Formats: sequence, structure tokens, C-alpha cells
Amino acid sequence: MMNYLQRKGVQVNRKKLNHIAEAYYPDTIAVVNCSGIGARSLGGVEDTMVYPTRGQVVVVKAPHISENRMFWGKDSATYVIKRPYSNDQMILGGFLQHGDWTPDTLKEQSDDILNRTTKMFPKILSDNIHGPNIEDLEVLRVVAGLRPSRTGGVRIEKQNFQNKILVHNYGASGYGYQSGYAMGQEAAKLALATPKL
Repeated sequence: MMNYLQRKGVQVNRKKLNHIAEAYYPDTIAVVNCSGIGARSLGGVEDTMVYPTRGQVVVVKAPHISENRMFWGKDSATYVIKRPYSNDQMILGGFLQHGDWTPDTLKEQSDDILNRTTKMFPKILSDNIHGPNIEDLEVLRVVAGLRPSRTGGVRIEKQNFQNKILVHNYGASGYGYQSGYAMGQEAAKLALATPKL
């Protein structure tokens, strides 16, 4: 997507901002604010409705699994997601901890994820070529992250900022990957009268 936009003449600048005004140059037509969890503290935005939803996943190698499974609960989501074209990587998850700012991975959560996912989908262990126990899984990495959630849902909104266009596009929580293209398209419509994407 980035290459496509750059071929179309879109200029993308990445830098750390203390205030949204720093994103504007004299010839800037529009700025799209996709600051995620940073929207809470970014000067000129300071959206107090933004909060983190902490998640943690375990990534394993699983050539014997080719399907996905999910079960959503209140504070946890149990899911098995096979990543296509990833050398047989599979994501096992996870947690939905609203308001938790902990960036670190927690061993007890990894253990819980492995127990829940293998109980929900026993084939993860029963067909594993390395053995039928959790300890036999080839764990590639454990990752924790803070999803940018927002009370009231996503913010896709246009505003006038110093006589220029500012479009906010954040707050998708754990659905950013799934909803990213549609959110981006809506933001482009707001930023440009007739986006030629």
C-alpha cells in the first residue's frame, strides 16, 4: 500500500511529534492522524477517550495446521490463526486487557494461552511431529502489545486545523488489521474531495 501511494505522488513523512501542528508544512493540504494510542497524549489532539487494550500472543511453527479457530470471551480471546506465506507460523492468542499499560510479556499468560488454544483445538498437539505435549511445540516468539481502543469506537473524523485539513483515523482496538483498508478509504474520502486511489 505504501509503495502504491508513493507512486501516486503521496508524500509520507515519519517523525516523532509533540503536537499535531508539527505535521504541517507550508504546502501541506491534509494530514491524516493515525497516531493510535498516541492520540491520547499528542498535543492538539489529546483524546482522553483513547485507552490501551493489552494483548499477548504466542507464535509457534505449525506446518500441520491449515485452519483458523476463534472463541471470544469478555477478557480473553482464544484464537488460532495460521499466517499465510509465513513459513508455517501460527498465532495463538490471547488477551483483551482494557486499560492495561503493561508492555511486557508475562509467562503465566503464555502458559494460559497455550492451554486454552490446545484445549480448543487439540490437533495442535495431537498432530505435532515433535510430540503431543505443550512443551513439544516450537515456540518462535511471544509478543505483547497495546491496541489503541477508544470509548465510543473508532474516530474517523475531519476537522479544520489552522485553515488546513486534519483527518483523525484511529481507535480500532484489536480490529485494525481487519478494518484498516476500509478505515483508510474513509479517511481518504474525508481528506480529499475526490481521492484518486
